[in-house]
Formats: sequence, C-alpha cells, structure tokens
Amino acid sequence: YPLYRQRYEDEVVAALIKKSEDGEKVTYADFGSRLMFQTMVILAKFLEKKGDAKIDIHLIDRAYECFSTCCDYLRIPRKLYGNVNIDVSHCVPVLIKEKLSPRVKADQSPAVLESYMITESCGNEMIKWLRKNYPQAAVNLWLHHSDSDYFTYVVTRSNILALPDVISASDINDELSVKTGSIAKYASLCINTLMRKKDFENIRLGLPAANVKWICCQI
Repeated sequence: YPLYRQRYEDEVVAALIKKSEDGEKVTYADFGSRLMFQTMVILAKFLEKKGDAKIDIHLIDRAYECFSTCCDYLRIPRKLYGNVNIDVSHCVPVLIKEKLSPRVKADQSPAVLESYMITESCGNEMIKWLRKNYPQAAVNLWLHHSDSDYFTYVVTRSNILALPDVISASDINDELSVKTGSIAKYASLCINTLMRKKDFENIRLGLPAANVKWICCQI
C-alpha cells in the first residue's frame, strides 16, 4: 500500500520539521530500521525541506547487536563517522564467549564479524550520502540493538545526547517481529521516553495493535 507508506513518511517528516523549528537540534530514533532504507527515505525528504537542519539519528534493530557490543567492549562510541572502519576481529572470540546474547553466540566468528562489517558499512554509507547531498546540515548517527540498550546508552550520556523528539517504526508486524515482541518493545521505548519527555512524538506504520492504544499515529 504505497499511499499508506507515503503518508507515514510525510507524518514523520512533518514531526521532524516541527521539532527543529528555530534552528533547534532534533533527535530522531527509528525502531526496527534493519538495512536503513526506509530511514534514508525519511531523512532525505526531511533534509530536502530543511537542508540546514541539525539532527541526531539513533537507529535501533536487533541486527546491530554485534556492532553495538563490539563498540562497548572496545569503549568507543557507537557513532558512525562515514570514513572510519574499526578492525574488531581480535575481540570477536571474547564477545562470543562473554558478551553476546545466546541468539548471536550460536554463530561462528566469521558470521559475527560479517554482521559487524555489514552494519558498519551500511551506517557509514548512509552518513556519507546524507552529508554529501546535504552539506549544510549537521547530521550524526548512532546504532543500538534494543529499546532498553538504546535508552540506557542515551540516559547515561545525557550530557551529550538527548532523548528523542520523534520516534518512528514501520513494518514491525511481520512474523519475525511478532515472535521477538517488537511492538511491545516499541511501546516500552515510547513509554520510557514519555516519562522523561512529555512532548515527544511517535509514528508507527503497521496494523493496529490493540494493546498499544496510546500510539499517536497508527496508519
């Protein structure tokens, strides 16, 4: 349903524009972003309308666990710079043994390393493209692997990172998402944000969820 998706994108863009009025920095969290294409479309539409925006972007997806865990283990930011690639091959065996979840631990070292590299590559390409095409904008990108993981990361760095002004999610009603409780985790992220930031906005594209009635825009 292309029209529903277009409306969803337009709603997110409108929320970002509203929150970035008067030149204020806007913080955007996209839940379930996986390979980042939908996020790219939204950000391109936003920056086409507001090319000098200041925006901090936080993408949240279980596929980023290897990346975020490696960064934490090495005590480096989860931030993507567009031109920096970190060699993490030396720490993968330790991560598999001690740090990663059972779901990821089942993989062998090459698969874990590949997951890290794919995530890092997608993030770097995204930030490079945005900065190249919208040079007047100030764009920053971080990656996280769960709602709680993201929230802890931001709250413990509240001197440099803000809670989200806008949270979005699309396509978290598929079979895999249902099995992993994605809608409940999205709801948890929004509730935790609401407890600390009353004026944030959230938009979700997907089938109605009876147990998430408070979502402000369910398309």
